[in-house]
Amino acid sequence: MGRRFDVLAADAMLAWRYVWLLAMHRLAPDAPPTLALTADEIALLDRLSGDRPERQTLSVYKRRLAAVAGRKRGATVARAEAIAVWRGLACLTDLAIAAEARAQKYLAR
Repeated sequence: MGRRFDVLAADAMLAWRYVWLLAMHRLAPDAPPTLALTADEIALLDRLSGDRPERQTLSVYKRRLAAVAGRKRGATVARAEAIAVWRGLACLTDLAIAAEARAQKYLAR
C-alpha cells in the first residue's frame, strides 16, 4: 500500500507543477524559465534540444517540453499541446530523477 501512496504523491506533485507552469505561462510568457523549472531541468532541456536559445523565456521552454513528448511543431490544437506539455514534464521529471540517481551512484564510489 505504501508504493501506491508514493506514486500518488509523485503524480500530485507533477500535476501541481503542470498547473503552475501553464498558469505562469498565461500570465507572463516572457518571464524567465526559472519561474517554473529548476536550473537542472533547464540545462537538461537545452541538452536534449542541442542548443541554448537566444531568449530564455518560459514560452520557449514550454515549447521544448512539448517537443520532448514528441509533439509536432505544426500542430495548433491547444488540447494536444497541453497533453504534450504534461507528457514532456513527466518525461523531464523522470530524466532528472535518473540523472540525480546516477550522480549519487558515482559520488558514492
